[in-house]
Amino acid sequence: MPGALQAITVGKTPQRIQTWLAPNESFLLVNNDITNQIFIGNDPGVQAIPVPPLGSISLGNSSHDIWISTGGVAITVQGLLFPSGTQWTPSPAQVAAQINALGLAKEVTQQSGNTLLGTSNSNTGTTASNTGTTATNTGTTVTNTGQTATNVANLTTGGNPGGVPVLRGTDNLGNATAQSLTANTTATLLNAVAISKPSFEAVFSLAITTAAAGTVPFAALLVTWTDSNTGLTVGQKLYEIAAGNGSANPIAVYLSGPCRGNQITLQIRPQDPAQAMTLTWAFNQTSHIYTIDRLTQPVYSGTAPVTYTNPAGEPRKGLLASVTTAIGPNANISRLLAASNAKIKINLDNTVQLNSAAIQINTPSGVLALYGEAAAPTSTFKTTAAAGAQSESEWQLPHGAMVLQVFNQGATNTITPNVTITTMEY
Repeated sequence: MPGALQAITVGKTPQRIQTWLAPNESFLLVNNDITNQIFIGNDPGVQAIPVPPLGSISLGNSSHDIWISTGGVAITVQGLLFPSGTQWTPSPAQVAAQINALGLAKEVTQQSGNTLLGTSNSNTGTTASNTGTTATNTGTTVTNTGQTATNVANLTTGGNPGGVPVLRGTDNLGNATAQSLTANTTATLLNAVAISKPSFEAVFSLAITTAAAGTVPFAALLVTWTDSNTGLTVGQKLYEIAAGNGSANPIAVYLSGPCRGNQITLQIRPQDPAQAMTLTWAFNQTSHIYTIDRLTQPVYSGTAPVTYTNPAGEPRKGLLASVTTAIGPNANISRLLAASNAKIKINLDNTVQLNSAAIQINTPSGVLALYGEAAAPTSTFKTTAAAGAQSESEWQLPHGAMVLQVFNQGATNTITPNVTITTMEY
């Protein structure tokens, strides 16, 4: 009946759609078949526009006739004709039936396209059996029950069928024990080594070889990331770490962070102009995700680096420094802080003291400007507290060891201010 909602049968012989419509009526044509196309066109001889299975097309009124057929294929397809219709959506059941009819997501289809399954329905390509009770994969034979599965080979990186296990996927890229470093000379520890994981971690234990020798107990640690395709440097970080006072008093630091390129070059340069150093180190890439660089020196050595004094405190517990020392009139004391690039909270407690006190965080003194400053030492932070008062501040440390200096600002009277520095969460 013209102008009514209708189910129509489409075959090889073209039919004129306007036959089912009222004059000048727009319509929505639906292909209700789950596997076969139908075709429309303005010419009874050629219908070139496909309407896919479970597809639809909406057309306005037109002076041209529109013809419909199966495109010359001798089949019968059911269609729906909705006068003045604009939209139609197949049901989930129709979509599921279409997927099943086309053979998608079936086990046999997955096996033929998955090289891990091979030809015998197993993770190893050897044997397979299905009992419906248990599943165990030892790397050679598969028994599948549909309830539980254990892949023994996957407990180690690179096991069949591979991948990273739940535990850390860590690969060592280089290490050495008691490696000798020449004074004031750059040593390359890793040279353009390939990186294939998102993060890195490293430990360095460093000491001036001869106890009580030297004047600049530091070494510059340079990490360079490059792109293997272009050879361009895509990231660099430079750290200043302290060297222990003799081989019996090494200072260890831990460094971790994100990988910034697919190659790494690692170098270290002792800063003392005349003293050799001894280094024990290891550098790993890891599947863990580190979003920022983190440098920590967890403990102070029993003997401080040459020419310096340690503060009290235990950085691994978050207390970078604690200083409570009597300071004479117009005098000051200094302490070498553990290497760190953390944000810190600095507290100067000058309660019940007779003079004002001040503290500074400086670059290390000496002939070298370790941080590229105009002159060493350079103050990067300073705060004061009046007699009987207190001061608290936050500050960002640079990449390495720095010096804490505490001042008595009075011309008379000895004071004993209390200074603490705690590390904050990164």
